[in-house]
Amino acid sequence: MARMRVANIEDANGGFDPSLAPFVREFPKPVRAGLMRGAVTKAYRKGDRILNAGEVPTHLGIVLRGMVELCGTTHDPDCGVLLLTRGDLLVPMAALYRERCLTSATALSETRIIMLDRGAVVQEAGSNAQVAMGLARIMGAQWRMAVRHIIDLKSRTAAERLASILLRFVDYEESATPQLLFTKKTLAARLGVSRETLSRIIQVVAENGIVLRGSEIVVRDREMAEAFSGPEPYVNRSERRQDVYAF
Repeated sequence: MARMRVANIEDANGGFDPSLAPFVREFPKPVRAGLMRGAVTKAYRKGDRILNAGEVPTHLGIVLRGMVELCGTTHDPDCGVLLLTRGDLLVPMAALYRERCLTSATALSETRIIMLDRGAVVQEAGSNAQVAMGLARIMGAQWRMAVRHIIDLKSRTAAERLASILLRFVDYEESATPQLLFTKKTLAARLGVSRETLSRIIQVVAENGIVLRGSEIVVRDREMAEAFSGPEPYVNRSERRQDVYAF
């Protein structure tokens, strides 16, 4: 499985050129300047709430560092939807069209986000077809990612889905000791199973090459784990070519 990468825009001191932020950097310099008008960067600690379900965002966020979970509706705090990583846009539909967020957004790790002023983005999109098409491309790709999750639910068992998710965490972390960044309760909700069922399928997955020990993910047999998770039930496994890095 290919590792998830976007260009590093930060220097050794943690500073960066805002005009080189993901999505923004693909446009000519005058357009980048327009998109950056009124932009601010925000840092979040693990567990910080970035947006609440039902809230109307005033800025279009772009994840520069860390991982953000879209999880929890106004009635169900454990309803996991999507994991956003470096380069992803944060709820663009809600931000651009002044809609209420369908889910909450929470930082799963130390996270840094650049917040583009909604008015500046809308103005540039209205006067520049490249910006409008870029936003349409990313929103469409996020929708495709959501459809992939629906296909997974219909065509894979819960154990196969768990193996696939754990392997994606391993690829994302690029660490000798990759960690599951959310609780077992949230993992069960993401898989659509009970806590009791999750305990059973963790054992099934362990027998097929990948062990979840607490929050630590241990790959004992990558080839076996990939074979167990099954062939991808759709063409291409991600939307990274469209600047969507979520999983």
